[in-house]
Amino acid sequence: MKAPLIIRLGPHGSRYSFPPRDDIKLLGTLQEGQAIGALGQRADGRYVQLNGDFERVLNTSRVEAAMQKQQPRRAHVEPKPLAPPPVVIIKRRRVLVPQE
Repeated sequence: MKAPLIIRLGPHGSRYSFPPRDDIKLLGTLQEGQAIGALGQRADGRYVQLNGDFERVLNTSRVEAAMQKQQPRRAHVEPKPLAPPPVVIIKRRRVLVPQE
């Protein structure tokens, strides 16, 4: 059984590859088990994992399924209402008064 793909989109992929290349567009990072590298897309549409100069061609449908899971499902999230402030009651202490 293969480990699931974990994809983080953004500029993080530049850590795992050499300076930008004209033939590959960096999309982010890709992690599969212990293997981690930059996620890139070639001009022909294929996805690759980049580690330095080495590139590994990835299964397109598997990468696109992992990208779908990463995107939020709800378009609009309403913020939760704030809870009312707590009520604090300060009680006076009883003081014994000596009787004469």
